[in-house]
Amino acid sequence: MSYHYNKEPRFKPASAKYSRGELVSLYLSLSPPERLNKFLSTGEAAKLTGVDPRTIVEWIRYDKIAAIIVGRRKWRVYRPSIEEFLQEVQKEELGVEEE
Repeated sequence: MSYHYNKEPRFKPASAKYSRGELVSLYLSLSPPERLNKFLSTGEAAKLTGVDPRTIVEWIRYDKIAAIIVGRRKWRVYRPSIEEFLQEVQKEELGVEEE
């Protein structure tokens, strides 16, 4: 049995666009109300996407969405990265090729 390994990642890594350092700087530069709009908890991100919070953590670990960790175990997910990831998933499901 032969397996073909595709070297191209299915989705662009979130770190390709958003470095953790840049996200931390952005997070710290925002006022608390602005942070709530731009950065979501894993629970909020799960509600937004319709998946379990553990799936959000897996997406973070596999670099599919950008997030930072604040406190001991609290993730803050960067909202624009979720929106971009969902657009990529939707394009793939519809079979839309990038130009």
